[in-house]
Amino acid sequence: MQNKSLIKDNKLVSVVVPVYNSEKYLEECIDSIVNQTYTRLQIILVNDGSTDGSLSICREYSEADERISVIDQTNCGAAEARRRAVCASSGEWITFVDSDDYIDGDYIERLLCNAQDCDLVTSGLNFGGRVTTDNIEEGKYTLNEDSTVIRNLLYAENGFSRGILTNMCGKLFKTALAKTTAQYVDKDIYYGEDGEFVYKYILACRRINITKYCGYYYRVNHASICNTFHEDFLININKLYLSLKREFEKSKYKDILIPQLEKWTAVNIRLAPEIMGICRDNIPVSYIIPDKKTICGKKIVVYGAGRVGKDFIRQIVKEDLCEDVFWVDRNWINKEQFLGQVVKNPEKIQDFVYDYIIIAVNDIKNAEAISEYLLSQNVSRDKIIWNRPINIVEFYW
Repeated sequence: MQNKSLIKDNKLVSVVVPVYNSEKYLEECIDSIVNQTYTRLQIILVNDGSTDGSLSICREYSEADERISVIDQTNCGAAEARRRAVCASSGEWITFVDSDDYIDGDYIERLLCNAQDCDLVTSGLNFGGRVTTDNIEEGKYTLNEDSTVIRNLLYAENGFSRGILTNMCGKLFKTALAKTTAQYVDKDIYYGEDGEFVYKYILACRRINITKYCGYYYRVNHASICNTFHEDFLININKLYLSLKREFEKSKYKDILIPQLEKWTAVNIRLAPEIMGICRDNIPVSYIIPDKKTICGKKIVVYGAGRVGKDFIRQIVKEDLCEDVFWVDRNWINKEQFLGQVVKNPEKIQDFVYDYIIIAVNDIKNAEAISEYLLSQNVSRDKIIWNRPINIVEFYW
């Protein structure tokens, strides 16, 4: 049940929006913030050296709404943009919204209602047509050596899933703690900088509230850091590892967190060829199809075009496993061609004659949602296959 005492106290909430070349989506983003049901907001737009019309849009909104201020800086990256905004924040609470995303009309009110007696409130993300949440049960957790949060911080104890989502978005932070944490974030880290902040912040928390509310809408942007090549990726991962390792070693949770960090780093290192843009046709496979015998020589629909889906397609194509393959994803319009295979709208499944539909995702909740969708489309249950993909890192860990 939500506690509305903080709403009655009318606490000021700072909303930080780092902006870089986002003119296509920026107005939708800002509109979703200024029209919140909770109105006592300080909205800080940080223009990070945009070369399009983003700065003009920011200034127009600032002139129209006294709650909005604009910080204009040369391009320094999202981490530095957030750091500057955190330093300028005067709200008791602070939250972050990326400039190409948007939020529900009652998003801030919902988070604030869950903040009583806590230093952090987490929520899920609507990500490319699917919902992603922390892999920890809902509830308030006091942090100590036996805390579920600490034991599942980077990796869930099931060994397969992330624990707390690394995104700074979808969370409500205490501004005072955020200001302290921001001083110890490496401004040169561009991949994983969210996780660096979130994990360091949590170590300073006394109590946090995990919720499954999902009022934040993440837009897949192929021009973002996560969708462009970076030749110095391994240098970045090394900096990220060392930064977190130093912090974890000072913590009383050292023996719990260091093994999680090592696993997290190992997984990130496996991403290097793809993110660096090298050996694109020979990027190491992370997820092995667990049902190869079943689909061998069959006509197969692969549902899912994320990392698991791409790994499944690679195996099917490289090993010539199937007679024919049809690839679909709910976010098909934003997916690129891969190994000659084009991702299509799931509605097109009915145009393909298939033996099985193999669901290519790692998360069981996501798999169940896809299965329910397929069943609603009159797909026979015995035609749907999902078993948890075999993760190479987990297999050899």
